[in-house]
Amino acid sequence: MKSFLFTPGNKPEIMHKSLNTEADVVIFDLEDSVPNSEKEAARGKIISILDSNPSKEVYVRVNGIFTPWSLEDIFHLYHYSFSGFIIPKVNSAGDIEKIEWIMDNLYNKVNENTNKKNIIPIIETPEGVLNAQEIAKASSHLKGIMFGAVDYIHEIRGIAEDEFSLVYAKSQVVTACRSKGLLPIDTVYPNFKDQDGLERESLRSRAMGFAGKACIHPSQISIINQVFSPSSTEISWAKKVFEAYEIAKKNGKGVISVDGFMVDLPVAEKAKEILSLINYEENQNRKG
Repeated sequence: MKSFLFTPGNKPEIMHKSLNTEADVVIFDLEDSVPNSEKEAARGKIISILDSNPSKEVYVRVNGIFTPWSLEDIFHLYHYSFSGFIIPKVNSAGDIEKIEWIMDNLYNKVNENTNKKNIIPIIETPEGVLNAQEIAKASSHLKGIMFGAVDYIHEIRGIAEDEFSLVYAKSQVVTACRSKGLLPIDTVYPNFKDQDGLERESLRSRAMGFAGKACIHPSQISIINQVFSPSSTEISWAKKVFEAYEIAKKNGKGVISVDGFMVDLPVAEKAKEILSLINYEENQNRKG
């Protein structure tokens, strides 16, 4: 799960097209991209697509829990087949606990074959950033946490073009996720025509520890998928390191040198992680 494509929930033709893209996850949106006057109609349009059981991994971004539409979004969508809910503007663990309470009560009332939905909160406020650790452990249904820069920048009175204004917040989200085994997902890059800018930001995000990135246009998907996948150089390094360390381990050595660099258990585990990711992607491609 590297690329997360947001798609307006009131645009059926765009939603259908999004299911045929290379995005790892498609997010049908009921929040910011849908005017208030079209919220209920958009919910019905999403349901009509979910009713066809799309093979793509789909999440639905519902409206914030303090809006008039949130409960109805979850209530009407819950029993359809899709992966989970994106919850915007999450400020505390209590916000997640409310969503989980709603889901648990719905689960008891629907078909026993209905799987409980994953939850991916979006942290996009100063309060949410400060509570990131508590949010990350608020529910066993959490799949990851997404960072939302647009609202966050506005609330801290920052400058969107200054990458350093987001370092603290992004680090908090990544650390909270990695400490609990969750996926840290970076914010969208709003200028979908600036491919070079997207690549630069994606490279910085991956270097910080993010596992993937949200996007708003299909043209952004290939760059995100490429940046968040191991390069050929990384794969070669991982194979060399892992094989050398396995041999060393059999000979009773815990630390070795590979091409002049020290390799101990954490480095070997990193190499193993890269190789596992490659094997997973190859298996997914064969299934496709």
